[in-house]
Amino acid sequence: MYGLRHFYQTAGRRIAAAAVAAAVLLSSAVFTVAAADPDPAAKVKIVRETDTVSGDITQKIQVTGAFPVDFAGRKVTLTISDPKAAEGEDLEKYLGIRETVIEKDGSFTFLCLFHAPAGDYRASIMADTMEKPVSYDFFVSSIDDIMALFEQLEAGSLDKNTLLDKLDTQHRELGLDGTIYKSLNQLGRLSVCEAIIKDFKQFTVDAFVTFFDTAVIVNGLDTAQTEDTVKNILAYYDKEYIKLSGEPLYSDYNALDNKNNVYSGMLNETYGTLPDVRTAFNKNVVFGSFKSIHSSSQIGGLIEKYKDYLAFDPSNSVYLKYKQKIENYLGKMMSQFRSLDQIIEKLNDIIANPTKYFPDPTNVGGGGGGGGGGSSSKPSGTVELNPDIGQTEIPDDLITSSGFQDVPDDYWGKEAIAYLSGKGIVSGRDKERFCPEETITRAEFTKIMMGALKFSLEGVSCSFEDVKEEDWHYRYVAAGAENGIIKGTDENKFYPDDSITRQDAALLLKRALEQKGIQIDKEKTATFTDEGEISDYAREAVGLLAGNHLIKGFDDNTFRPFASLTRAEAAQLIYNAVTAE
Repeated sequence: MYGLRHFYQTAGRRIAAAAVAAAVLLSSAVFTVAAADPDPAAKVKIVRETDTVSGDITQKIQVTGAFPVDFAGRKVTLTISDPKAAEGEDLEKYLGIRETVIEKDGSFTFLCLFHAPAGDYRASIMADTMEKPVSYDFFVSSIDDIMALFEQLEAGSLDKNTLLDKLDTQHRELGLDGTIYKSLNQLGRLSVCEAIIKDFKQFTVDAFVTFFDTAVIVNGLDTAQTEDTVKNILAYYDKEYIKLSGEPLYSDYNALDNKNNVYSGMLNETYGTLPDVRTAFNKNVVFGSFKSIHSSSQIGGLIEKYKDYLAFDPSNSVYLKYKQKIENYLGKMMSQFRSLDQIIEKLNDIIANPTKYFPDPTNVGGGGGGGGGGSSSKPSGTVELNPDIGQTEIPDDLITSSGFQDVPDDYWGKEAIAYLSGKGIVSGRDKERFCPEETITRAEFTKIMMGALKFSLEGVSCSFEDVKEEDWHYRYVAAGAENGIIKGTDENKFYPDDSITRQDAALLLKRALEQKGIQIDKEKTATFTDEGEISDYAREAVGLLAGNHLIKGFDDNTFRPFASLTRAEAAQLIYNAVTAE
């Protein structure tokens, strides 16, 4: 027997133990409760029982709740009706009326067969002495539609696009909660459909509901492109499915001032099962904790606390020798890290090659990883730019090798990276590594764009609250602002250390090209399957740059506007712009 799974109310998903006052606000004014009436906590569920032999499904409505204890022994009435029915209509308009007696503890339960067609209904509850009933709206799914879908799935006659259309338009009729599903991008929804077609084999209603919800969680996270998508999935499904409160780092998560770093980190993970979600959660609580530091001196404590998640031994002799320098270095680099894996990789590389980061000051002038330098110094790891860009005499046809160990000849962005590094427009994280897959910040992208297109940096200024004159990127951001390329936010901020999104990079480059008088063919435009996810302010720029072959989407014809731009993608984008004919 399967049952007690899903109930639907117009107020939202499973308002179990919802206060009557809240329910009334979402119901018709007809059902306003008098001040003297009690506030029973009640919930409506659709109970579906599957006959194990015939496979037939019996559908029932279950309403449970509790009044104050002093209501024990009184009669309570349930009516099931059309929510559009007007007050005062004859009782025969009601689809069902049931009565029972309130138990000693104040509780009550109704369970009645439901034979009416699929649609919206209202359950109204009224006990003796109450002046008005309290009401809950809910939706009853279509057993016929569910069974028809099962037959198609079992016969293997559904493709993912046909199923996508069914789920997009008939999820309620199929007994499914579409709240989060509808918010997924098309790639995410198609992934849910693929999972159902491939792996759903237990053709019962309860199993279908559970499988669908789990697929929305896993595939929704796997295809998520924004922090809000991650946040909404975790919040919506936590109590029933994900159950984060039982995870070891849940209290650390609650203590974070900025939980967006957790969601941002989870965008970079791969998901296949619910345990993967919990693993990624704990991992990125650690990442969020590192990103939330206010001082480099906190890093040592975090390394000790989370050593198991870092797979790192704080008693390592190299670590102990350079401990303060490592903390200072990681503290300066923290804004550049986009995942815990990057922090772990950097920490391990420091331990393996400490002199690369902290050279002997007697052999190398200027000092490697020490504190030194004022706030005007350029932070470690940013993209370098030759101030005399465009005046190098290296012929284009001689710039063929990137010179970086992590950019081999068969790497897709090798030509762009080799060209720009040879021209002095960009440099690597160090002499041997370009780190092409790491993300690039808004300040870094602005710097290479303004330099590559030869904007003047003389006498420029800007008034963004988070861009100071002593910052290494000040002149580039200021030049962008004075030329109308950078416009900041409503809070008069630029957010220079945030990763730049793909859509924002396209918008800034379009404006920069227009300021330089570089023509973009307005007749050439391109569209993507996730076109609707591109913000209105950036849609034209993305379409024009893609149509003019300056920027590309992905193999599945998505653009992923909110994904962070990588260093290799930034190099390719600038290369396309400066070499376009």
